[in-house]
Amino acid sequence: MDLLVTVKDIAGCPSPTARNLGMVLDNQLCCTANITAVARSCRFALYNISRIWPFLTREAAQLLVQALLISYLDYCNSLLAGHPASAIKPLQRIQNAAARLVFNLPKFSITHFITIVACIRFKIMVLTYKELSTELPRPTSKR
Repeated sequence: MDLLVTVKDIAGCPSPTARNLGMVLDNQLCCTANITAVARSCRFALYNISRIWPFLTREAAQLLVQALLISYLDYCNSLLAGHPASAIKPLQRIQNAAARLVFNLPKFSITHFITIVACIRFKIMVLTYKELSTELPRPTSKR
């Protein structure tokens, strides 16, 4: 069923996705659209870094990858918890490609880096630990 919204003689239909705080969600709160958007943006940044890579030191390349890619891969990744590894695979490919670029490894070299799934689990554990270990006063119910 298509929904058509009309306001002051201007008709419009709802978008299949919405962006909130940088996360792209669809009408079923699925993160597939977000994974696609993040992968596309990271591939573009990785392509640009690879073009100037011959002029960079390893430390400068690493700094660029951390600033432009890893921070973007880590942003809101805890919302991807529970997704199958096959859904997160595009993000893993980006991380592997970034590591190969920084360390100047061949395309099909075997890489043993921390997986995106492990990063998601680690972030959830850190957030849980911080919540449980804080001594902040808890709200009390008024009677």
